[in-house]
This record gives sequence, structure tokens and C-alpha cells, in this order.
Amino acid sequence: MIIAHRKARDITDQKHGCASLAEAKQELKRVDRRKTELFLSTLSHELRTALSASSAVFNPAGRQHAGELAHGLDVIERHVWRAAKPA
Repeated sequence: MIIAHRKARDITDQKHGCASLAEAKQELKRVDRRKTELFLSTLSHELRTALSASSAVFNPAGRQHAGELAHGLDVIERHVWRAAKPA
């Protein structure tokens, strides 16, 4: 004769743990999204600042005073615009 003993266990704590884990995962995703948005915003600002400062040099009116550097500035401008195009 075989007697099987079953243990009943309370899984309430386990269910609460899973719910807490799911909430933590959602919060982590939200924080990661916010971090990415902040990084992109900062990067965009830094790029605009640098490009704005150099816009006078890339402006054709500003190049009149550049003399021999005008050709080099044209090359730099082409590379900047090429790099700025979305992929």
C-alpha cells in the first residue's frame, strides 16, 4: 500500500513577491526611458551649442574674411552636414 502525503502550502507571499517584482520592472523601464530622454536632450543641446557657435564661420558672409581658409571651411561644412543627416 502506497500512501501519498501532499503538503499544502500558502503561496500568498509568493504572489505578492511576483506583483512587487512586476512593479519594480515597470519602474525600472520608466526610469531607463527618462534617462535616455535626458541623455538625448543634453546631447542635442551640446551639439546645437557647438554648431551655433560655428555658424558664423560656415556663413558665406563670414567666409569673405577667411581668405585661404575658405576651401577648408567648405570641406568641414560638407562633413558636418553629411554627419548630421539622419541614417
